[in-house]
Amino acid sequence: MGSLVFRIAGSAAASYSNVYSIDFERDDGDYLIASSTSALDITDGGTAFSISLWVKPEASQQGPLFSKGTDQIFARLSSLNKVTFVLGGGATVNAAPALTLDTDTAISNGSWSHYVFTYDGSGATSGFKAYLNGSDDTQIVTEYSSFTSSTSITNSTAFQIGKAPTHWLLASGADAYNQKTFDGKIDEFSFWDKTLSSSEVTAIYNSGTPDNLADHSAYDDLTSWYRMGDHASDDLTADSGQVTDAKGSNHLTPKNTASANKVEDVPGS
Repeated sequence: MGSLVFRIAGSAAASYSNVYSIDFERDDGDYLIASSTSALDITDGGTAFSISLWVKPEASQQGPLFSKGTDQIFARLSSLNKVTFVLGGGATVNAAPALTLDTDTAISNGSWSHYVFTYDGSGATSGFKAYLNGSDDTQIVTEYSSFTSSTSITNSTAFQIGKAPTHWLLASGADAYNQKTFDGKIDEFSFWDKTLSSSEVTAIYNSGTPDNLADHSAYDDLTSWYRMGDHASDDLTADSGQVTDAKGSNHLTPKNTASANKVEDVPGS
């Protein structure tokens, strides 16, 4: 007779439900930040990773989805509602990044879409992919300079959701093209320390309804997971609240937000 094997997946798995997302209001300058954290650290250009999030823009915009460092990891919506994802950039607004990826399909305002960005650590354009709603949506990857072992993105630079890198905010005349903060809703943001396969991406998308990542086949490679309002400890009080990392300890501090930014609007509802 075989034996039963039980997997303890953590506190996030005990009472999973997805009811809330965070509504970022551009006029208020809402964003989330971890100013000193290992979230999204890349020790060198050979480090593989993946980033997953659900997004619901409220209007066509040049809106930042997330960033780490001075353009070293940066994803933003274009005015066409496509995404540009940057890896390994410079410290000025006009500096060419190492790699940029442009997605192919425009998403709709007022509707939920799911993005996953993957990098395999090769430093090559072929190692960089984007998935939209479970399918490969990579239009073009451009290499401006090599993303090598000397390139690093460490916890000395802030990780932000809904806000652009600092030098974009300070650059003269840049705000009309690269807006400061995002306008819309974001849900179920996760960071993985591996290149998720197409089947693993499909499982996260789950036909348009977020599922419990504690049950995902790559759960052991999940580094940080932000429920965006659904964790019991999530508190959107500006400066003193917390958006909790359901897998690790890379908690986020909300900025310019209040309890009203936690809304009952989620993918699949």
